[in-house]
Amino acid sequence: MLSWFPHEGATERITWYGGESDILHHEVQVDDWKGEPTWLERTCQTLGGGTPEGVKELLQAMQDYYQSLVTD
Repeated sequence: MLSWFPHEGATERITWYGGESDILHHEVQVDDWKGEPTWLERTCQTLGGGTPEGVKELLQAMQDYYQSLVTD
């Protein structure tokens, strides 16, 4: 699992779960019924070109996905 956070201390993130997965997940941190923090998926997006070949391309895809969420 690799996660990208828009800033330090963010309570939302973009996550890729690895392997052959071609899906990015937008997740937010909330407290469960015990008051413990947990991550919940809000939306997901399939990577249009398949799994990126390198970390640089994956990072760019994560940032682009986040930007698409905040500009809509």
